[in-house]
Amino acid sequence: MSFTRSFSFLASTALLVGASAPFVGDPTAIPPAPAEVHALLASKQPLAKAIEAAEKDTGGLAHEAAFGARGAVTVHTYSSSAHFVVEVDAASGMVMAKESRARFPGVAVEGAWTELPSGLKYFELTAGTGEKPAGPATRVKVHYSGWLTDGTKVDSSVDRGRPAELPLNEFIKGWTEGVGTMQVGGKRKLIVPFDLGYGAGGRLPVIPPKATLIFDVELLAILK
Repeated sequence: MSFTRSFSFLASTALLVGASAPFVGDPTAIPPAPAEVHALLASKQPLAKAIEAAEKDTGGLAHEAAFGARGAVTVHTYSSSAHFVVEVDAASGMVMAKESRARFPGVAVEGAWTELPSGLKYFELTAGTGEKPAGPATRVKVHYSGWLTDGTKVDSSVDRGRPAELPLNEFIKGWTEGVGTMQVGGKRKLIVPFDLGYGAGGRLPVIPPKATLIFDVELLAILK
């Protein structure tokens, strides 16, 4: 995949051509036959048993649970300080795997975000000390990684090892605003609502409709 194509999804007028990882509600998935699902569920412990096991293991409270395709129940639990994703064997009720999940993917953050009137939110990861963009037409050089809120990575210039270089007003609106007030050397985590990203329709198959996007962005330079 060429560099130009791989980061062009950030541009407000471009088609998304980055990673193609599936998301919840993957439109390519074939629904299972009802009889197959019924037979599978009939052999399982009640969902309540899986929730009980996950809560006991993590010391948290269950927020959601669902039967998976591998004979497991996935349970999301929350304590006062952590979010866990727990896989419980549906037949035995035993915890098979557990992972702690950060609230946002990428660099860990604490404290309150800054929210702008547009609805854009950001965490200041590192305050820059260099030049600021003069305006929306300023050409910038940035490194970034972007995710859906479930942690699915949709694109990353860091992974490719080559920064993006574009005028600010050719990126999505959330970037134009969020990067536009940064200083060179600064890093931010942007939380971009769908109306400042890819809108109600998204950019299938990578960005689902009305998707909030999370970006870790570093402003490397302002290009003349």
